[in-house]
Amino acid sequence: MTHTQLTTELVHDLVVEPIPTLDICAKHELNLTQLRQLLESEEFAAIVTELDTIDRLRTPIFRRRATNTLEAIMLQQPTGPTHAETVRKAAALYLRSTAHIEPRPTQPEYESTPEPEHHPAQSSQTHRAPPPDHTATADAQANTIRNAAGQPTAHHPPPSRRQSA
Repeated sequence: MTHTQLTTELVHDLVVEPIPTLDICAKHELNLTQLRQLLESEEFAAIVTELDTIDRLRTPIFRRRATNTLEAIMLQQPTGPTHAETVRKAAALYLRSTAHIEPRPTQPEYESTPEPEHHPAQSSQTHRAPPPDHTATADAQANTIRNAAGQPTAHHPPPSRRQSA
């Protein structure tokens, strides 16, 4: 096997294009044994390793471009039901792909405020207000449908059609 057999076009056909093996042999005038030897060569293995390294280094660039595209789609004003579904899906994918970037608070707001000191000399009828109920607020927020811009819409979840037994 000579070095001239390993051309850029052959590497492209082997790595990039989904060309059947016999078509590659015919196109590049190789028999099956020559093609197998080429694929087993150290030179071809080095090319594949180099391509893998380059692809790995390019992944963050492609990920950033995809995230930017999703962001542009999710900020569009829907023009119809199909477009609204596309915007919704883009927003969901965007949120999933950026979820690791935005840290979530670890504790509710009411836990971060210091407790007032209690003095026994104060009237025993003084009562402390209970902490705010964040579960009701979270339930209401979970049932709020938001548009692509993150603003609440006038739509409400459909009523349950489940019948009790």
